[in-house]
Amino acid sequence: MHGALRIQRESELGTLSPLPVGAVVELSERDGTIRRYYSVGNTKSEIAALLSWTQGNVWLRESERSYMLAQRPVLFPDLEQAIAYLLQHPRSVHELDDDPDAFYFIVDAAVLQQAGLLGRVWRRTRFVDAIIELRAIREEPYLRVTHFSPEYKNRGGRQLWP
Repeated sequence: MHGALRIQRESELGTLSPLPVGAVVELSERDGTIRRYYSVGNTKSEIAALLSWTQGNVWLRESERSYMLAQRPVLFPDLEQAIAYLLQHPRSVHELDDDPDAFYFIVDAAVLQQAGLLGRVWRRTRFVDAIIELRAIREEPYLRVTHFSPEYKNRGGRQLWP
């Protein structure tokens, strides 16, 4: 991919300065496989401080991105921008009961629709939720989106923000 930033190790993702939403980083594996990561921005500073996040970016791996787009091809006109919007404007942020290294973000579906970042959904869809995981590679953590989807109820654990 032309214009992508190249890194040598996955652990470098957590050390990069903030990049624009949609920026692509490529990692070449020893077998020649190229893994791509897409920046989806970061959450607002008060939430990042609360969660002890010091990383400049949250990342969406190409494999998760492809899965999300394949499952809902017309739902998100711009997937990276939709995730970035949720990170900046969450309704709430929660612990994730089954994963101490992940957090659950949720936004009202109507808010994403008004922003032009969510297509038509079922009537009972009230929210769009995301799971952001703090992944540690060789003691260098980075943040990555592992889930982003419409939802009819809040599935988060203990509320951390607001």
